[in-house]
Parts: sequence; structure tokens; C-alpha cells
Amino acid sequence: MPTQLIRAMVDDATRGDDRAPGTAKPPVLTRRTTRLLAVLGLAAIAYVTLFPFEYDLSRGVSWRLPWHAPVAGDAMANVLAYIPLGACLRLVLRRRGSYRVVEWGLSLLLVAGLSYLSEVAQSVIPARVPSAGDTLCNVFGGILGIAIGPWLQRSLRNLHAWLFNLLRTRPFEAAAMVAILALATHALMPFDLHPSPGHIQRSLAALNESFTNLGTLSIYPALSSTQKVGKIAAAGAYALPAFLMVLAAMEAGRTLRFAAWRGLSRCGLLALAMETAQFFTVSHVADPADLLAAWLFAGVGTGVACLLCMVSPQSSRRPLVVLRGLVLMGAAGLALWGSAVLVFSSPRIAAPMRSCWLPLAGNFDRSWNGVLGDYTTGFFQYLMVSALILLWYRSRRIPPSTIIVFCLTVMTALLVGMVQVMLGRALMDTAVVLLASLAAAIAIRLDQAICSRHAGKVTSQL
Repeated sequence: MPTQLIRAMVDDATRGDDRAPGTAKPPVLTRRTTRLLAVLGLAAIAYVTLFPFEYDLSRGVSWRLPWHAPVAGDAMANVLAYIPLGACLRLVLRRRGSYRVVEWGLSLLLVAGLSYLSEVAQSVIPARVPSAGDTLCNVFGGILGIAIGPWLQRSLRNLHAWLFNLLRTRPFEAAAMVAILALATHALMPFDLHPSPGHIQRSLAALNESFTNLGTLSIYPALSSTQKVGKIAAAGAYALPAFLMVLAAMEAGRTLRFAAWRGLSRCGLLALAMETAQFFTVSHVADPADLLAAWLFAGVGTGVACLLCMVSPQSSRRPLVVLRGLVLMGAAGLALWGSAVLVFSSPRIAAPMRSCWLPLAGNFDRSWNGVLGDYTTGFFQYLMVSALILLWYRSRRIPPSTIIVFCLTVMTALLVGMVQVMLGRALMDTAVVLLASLAAAIAIRLDQAICSRHAGKVTSQL
């Protein structure tokens, strides 16, 4: 019996199940996390449903939805949008000893009610067309999410424990996976997939134009200087996973030639996959110039890692030393990126208003999509600032101070805002404080989820 128990514990640890006896990691997707995700999902659906926020109450609310055959792309988007919402609602309602019939019934009732009310609200929006077909697609997506909710929770829990164990044994491999995940998330945000025939035709036309511009050596002719800086920064991010993949291969005992090929080939395939996915999105455009730039920076990251391994063969065995160098380089790159954006951005306000402190005053004459895009970019920048501060703490074997991380992130946002005011680029927007605070809170929560209270034990083994 003891032998069978030990064997079961070993099997659970091999599968990465953090519910196994003796495992230090707590489970992910707790009730508080799922509630937050559910609220964010409801807010996102409400925004997408009610946009462009132009109402005509004289049309009257129509409680009887007409039937319109859903288009393939819209139907897929409606299904995909409600899958995570259905999963989060199922996990919020899930209790120890609860009946599946109750979980399914309440979750399905909430999903169907939300879908129906969102389509009814569209009846007073001239730019939107309510449809019972969209409701059926939403409900179908919700059913899929409700069905996979428990499986998703178990999978994330096992992945969490596996990543935690990998961080203790092969830190460069874990860091490369986190970098790839972050890069893919940033490249595909805001996940607005629209694989309709019309969108594919427009994407093909844009792709042909990009090939034509590339053939004439005209790179990004229609973009402003600020957008070109953003393109270069996005391509430069591929150097980090390539660098980490080379060190991960050396960490596993591979030869330098194999490590270089692994870093270069996998990052090249990653860039190709991201550009292919962007072909089907609304907010992004697949561009061969982006792919070539990503391959170029992946080669730079691979070359730097190979040079480091030749100069210092023990680099793969000293992750904390390498981490300090990466943090310093990341901070310098982020500062350079921000400086270039400030220099090349054009003024948006008149000279007499430059010294005013008015929330959102510089955005009154802009579209909501433009404001949302700037806020999303700013949020990711503040998230990177918080991540760099936390990584610096980890590289020094010091438990991160939540207050210091929070204050430094907010101070960085305020400093950037004041520089923009002095350069006459924009008014000081109080929303940056909220964005910086949210980014710091998320970064701290992710750090706690990865390292938890046992972070000191982890860093002492690196």
C-alpha cells in the first residue's frame, strides 16, 4: 500500500497536478479570479454590443428579434466570444458537492439572457442589426464554454504546477515559454478574428500591396513615424525568445550549433504563425516587411546568445546573472522606445492649453477606437515597466515590495505624461494613473501566481 501511494504521488507530480499531496503551489483560477474574468467578459460583450453608442429611442425597443441568417465570419466571432464567458460563469457557480444540472442550468440561463438582452438593445442602435441567429450562435458558444469549464480549470492548474516545477529545474526554458506567450498575446490583441470572405479579400489586397511596396524598397509608406517606431519595437521583441531558447538548449546539455538552430528556427516559425493569424484579424494587417524584420531580430537575439555562450560557457548555469543583464537591456529598450514615440509623435492640442490638467481633454476630438488603441498601448507599456521592476527584485533574490512596484509604475506614467505636456504633445490625462495602477496590480498578481510565497525557495535553487 505505501508503495502504491508513493507511485501515485510520483505519477501526479509527473503530470504536474498541483492538487497532489506535498505540492506547494496553490490552484489557479480561484473563485475571485473567475469572478473578475466574468465581469471583464461581461464588460467586453456590453462594449461590443452597444458600440458605437448612438441610440435612437424613437425606433422603440423590439422584444421580438427578426431572423437573419448569420454570416460565417460573424457566426464564428459570436461563438468564440461567448466560450470564455460560459466557462467563467460555470466556474463561478461551481461549488464542492454542487449538482451539474444546477451549474449547467444557471450558467445557460445567464448566457441566454445576456445574449437576448444584448440583441434587444441593438434594436435602438441605427448602426446595428438585431438578429435571432446571432443569439443562437452566442448560446452555442456559451454551451461550449460551460462544457469545457472544469476541464479548462484542471488544465490550467496542471500547467501552472508544471511551469512552477520547470522554473525550479530549467529556468531558461520556463522564461522562453513565458516570453513566447507574452509576445503572442501582444501580437494578437485585441483578438478580433474576422475570417469572413470579404475580410479575407481585403487582407489579400493589402498583402499584395505590401509585396509591391517591398519590391520597390518602400517600407511602411502609409504609416506615420510613430507607427513605424511601434512596428520596429514589435519586431525587436522577437530577439528575447530567440535569446532565451538558445540558453534553454544549452541548459539542457545541447551543442551550441543545435541551440542556435533551435532559437532561430522556432522564432522564425513563431513570427510566421503570428503574421498568419494577423491575416484574419481586423486590427492588424499581415505584412511581409514585419515578418522579415522579426526574422532579422530573431537572428540578432540568437547571435547574441551564441556569443555569450562562447565568451562565458557557464552562462546557462547562472540564470540570475543573465536575468539582471536582460532587465537592464529591457529597461534601456523601453526607455528608447518611449523616447522615440515622444519625439516622432505630432502635437494634438493648441499651445495655450499645454499646461492644463484636464482628464481626457486631449481626446475630445478623437474617435473612441483611437483613444482605446492608445490606452491599450499605454497599458502594455506600464505592464512591461512593472514586470521589469519585479524581475529586478527576483534577480537580486529579494522579495518584491508591492508598494514600491506600484509607486514606481505610477511615477513612470506621470513622468511620461509630464514630458508630453512639456513637449506639447498632449494634455495630462488622469486616466494614465488608472492604467498604470491596473498594470501594476496585474503584474504583481502574475508574479505571485508564478512564484507565490515559496519564491524565496525557488530563487535560492536557481
